[in-house]
Amino acid sequence: MPAADRWQDLDAEQLLSEWSRGFESTEAAIAHAIWVANRLAKLEPREERREFYSLKDDWLRLHSEDLVSGHVTRHEVDDCWGCGGSGYCNCDDGWWHGRECNRCYGTGECERCDGTGIYWERTLYEHRLVVAGQRYSFHSYSQPRLLSDEPGADLSHYGGTFTEEEITALPLPFQGLLRMLRYVKEHLWMRRNSESCTSHSSDNSTSRSMGDSQMASEILYTIGYGRWSTGVRIERLVSALKAAEVTMLVDVRHAPCSSGLPPKGSTNYWPKPWHLQPGNAGIAATLAAEGITYRWLVELGNPQKTDEKMTALREHIASGERNWPVNRGLDLLEDMVAADGAVICLLCACAKHEDCHRKLIAEEFVNRSDQFSRIVDLSS
Repeated sequence: MPAADRWQDLDAEQLLSEWSRGFESTEAAIAHAIWVANRLAKLEPREERREFYSLKDDWLRLHSEDLVSGHVTRHEVDDCWGCGGSGYCNCDDGWWHGRECNRCYGTGECERCDGTGIYWERTLYEHRLVVAGQRYSFHSYSQPRLLSDEPGADLSHYGGTFTEEEITALPLPFQGLLRMLRYVKEHLWMRRNSESCTSHSSDNSTSRSMGDSQMASEILYTIGYGRWSTGVRIERLVSALKAAEVTMLVDVRHAPCSSGLPPKGSTNYWPKPWHLQPGNAGIAATLAAEGITYRWLVELGNPQKTDEKMTALREHIASGERNWPVNRGLDLLEDMVAADGAVICLLCACAKHEDCHRKLIAEEFVNRSDQFSRIVDLSS
């Protein structure tokens, strides 16, 4: 490798070439670069740290087949500061001095957390894998494809940072590794993903003709974006969908649109990236750019979202009568799945799967469907 003070004179391709000297393969060199940068990242500014963690997650997804085991390290929750975790607006059940509250529009729900009571909620996982004959262990908020009952090691038990002497001895500083990994993502990982998708598409085409297309879609996914803070919500949502290789997101929110004009003196109701918006904006456009189809089925929305027991929705589902919107929606969903053969995920706002109506919808759809056998919530 060049001397530490000469790395800026090399372009990213040259850095990769030099870094790879002494390794048996480029794959082994990149894995070691990820490991080194992961320890250095803790000392870097927030934006560069976040960029590296995103690259690390891309690398983990690329090597998901090399995963030996995945483990839950810990769950992290922070209550919404606007409502103190209650999920309710500070008004009187939707009213403020005898008038409809102009913050929650009469819903009684906190507008900052969409009534979830959670500012953000996430799970830290430990990924244990073997790449190029070397064992590695990384923490990430991306869920591994395999999960063990054994808890993952906490950050305090291993990993850590380099000493000053070790940092000085490194052939590349963090900024050099980051530049090299950007190049690797654009020129190696994206090409590999493209080739994999082409091969996968060809294999699927053959398997469908043989009647085996059900294998890839036996899991019905669900997700609730309320578990993530607003600053990273759309990025986390897209990341979770891509990690599960979801190809169609079905929105089961009763009202996915934001109010177009905020009440006087408030900016809380401008459309957000996770809202349905016209043109090249909002959730549909964001997902389209990632190759994920978006569909909204208003029929599958919760007709009485203030009822925690979801009594009306349960009664409508149990009746099976098509005059109830939910049963028409389930029929429409079945038609969509049959036509597209997609990997489906149901979207709602609620952070907790067990408290959300998407759980009822998913369970009923799996009961009615011959194609799906189990439900996996990507917000867990």
